[in-house]
Amino acid sequence: MLKVFIADDSAVVRGKLKEALEEQGSIKVIGEAGDAGQAITEIRRLDPQVAIIDIRMPGGGGMPILMDSKARTPGRIAIILTSFPYPQYREAYQAAGADYFFDKTQHIQTLIDTLAVLARQPVLPGSSKNRVQT
Repeated sequence: MLKVFIADDSAVVRGKLKEALEEQGSIKVIGEAGDAGQAITEIRRLDPQVAIIDIRMPGGGGMPILMDSKARTPGRIAIILTSFPYPQYREAYQAAGADYFFDKTQHIQTLIDTLAVLARQPVLPGSSKNRVQT
């Protein structure tokens, strides 16, 4: 079972994404947060294999979440899911260690498909690669 955490300021997005992911059968959303501080605290506590992170969130945005997550668990897969898929954001988040970068308005199904594939593979600490995609 692939353990996933969702950090997004929209409760509607979190709810719909959780429902879609858990329908896959091999993915379990073990936590969620609507602001950066809460996300950092809960990711530290719950230790998910995958963190889905929105760029714009109250309390500091997605970058502090990504940086803390990767500093503490370099092998954790970090997926950026945003409505702001601009090249400068993609480059900054890739440089900070993001594994994937998806446009929230166009690539939700691609995100779900990616996680379904990851759920069928062993996710080992340190196995994360720069997998940044659009």
